[in-house]
Amino acid sequence: MGQAATSSFQFATAVGQSAQATATSATSFGNAAAASGASATAIGPNTVASGAQSLAVGASSAAAGSSATSVGGGATASNPNSAAFGNGAQASGDQSTALGQAATASFSSATAVGQSAQSTATSATSFGNAAAASGASSIALGPNTLASGAQSSAVGASSTASGLNSVAIGGSAAVSADVSTAVGQGATVTAANSVAFGQAAAASGIQSTAIGQGAVASGLATVALGQNAQALTDYSVAIGAGSVSLCKGLTAIGNLPDGNPGNCAITGATDHVLVIGNGYEDKEKDVLVRKNALVVKKNGQIEISGNVDIQGNINIKGTVNTGHISLNSATANVPWWDSAEGTFLYQDGLVYVVISKGGLKNLALVPFQAHPCPPGTIGCPCWSGACQSSLSCGETGICRNGGLLDVLQ
Repeated sequence: MGQAATSSFQFATAVGQSAQATATSATSFGNAAAASGASATAIGPNTVASGAQSLAVGASSAAAGSSATSVGGGATASNPNSAAFGNGAQASGDQSTALGQAATASFSSATAVGQSAQSTATSATSFGNAAAASGASSIALGPNTLASGAQSSAVGASSTASGLNSVAIGGSAAVSADVSTAVGQGATVTAANSVAFGQAAAASGIQSTAIGQGAVASGLATVALGQNAQALTDYSVAIGAGSVSLCKGLTAIGNLPDGNPGNCAITGATDHVLVIGNGYEDKEKDVLVRKNALVVKKNGQIEISGNVDIQGNINIKGTVNTGHISLNSATANVPWWDSAEGTFLYQDGLVYVVISKGGLKNLALVPFQAHPCPPGTIGCPCWSGACQSSLSCGETGICRNGGLLDVLQ
């Protein structure tokens, strides 16, 4: 029906000037509309439905694949079971779907939804304006997102996942390495098998982990946990707000610890392996003061800045050094000391201390050459003899009076 309209097969219908229906049960509506596939339908001027059971709707739209569907001006579905919806949408892969103005799904089972969205790999999926999924089985969700690595996922405006099996979630999050994950606005991962969680968190060392706003893990197998925590050398760990670890294998924990002892280039017994910080922010000077409450060195030496309150027993084998005493466990002598302030007893390589609340003062040692302390006196073990009537046997087995504080109990 219409000037120069052509209907040349059984049950075919052509309506419109120069409309053509040239296959069984084909239907064309519109000027120069053409339906050449069996049971195909072309609706609109210059539309083409050439695939069996295909549908083309919209000026200059085309459905060339069997069971293909194109809807919109200039939309094209060129492979079997493909679908294109929107002006200029292109679905050229088998079972592909393009939905949105200028959306493109060009590989098998690809899906592109959004203006100018592009899915250009097998089973790739893109959702959002200008979203692009170019890796096989990749997902790009959000405006201007890019998932270019195979099986990668980019979620969030302008996020990028370019590594194999990589995941980027958050505005401008970026992962450029294989098997890595970045979650948070501006979070970045640039090394394989690494993780960054938090705003502007960055993991640039292989197998590194950065968790917290501004956290940085830049060495091999490093871990940074906490706001602005930084683990900057191989195998280092920084835990706590503002913690920094600058030496290989060093663990820095706490508030503003000093993770730069100054000998990082030296691999020796005095290298720090653990520091616990008690730093603070000097608001008057607008500076961060880094300091350590505890330091453990590679040789086992421990440095403690501050008082230590101990409830329990202390067993010491070796030399005991203080500002007033130096004892060596190799000696067989039994030195002991007694005063109004407290009692110190050294016997058989073990140190027993009984201290008054005021602490030890003006300590002086009086050595006994080959015999133990007189049984029953202050500081003498209860098992060496009964305590004198004015004394009692302490919970640790040392004679004591009521005015002394037994720190070993």
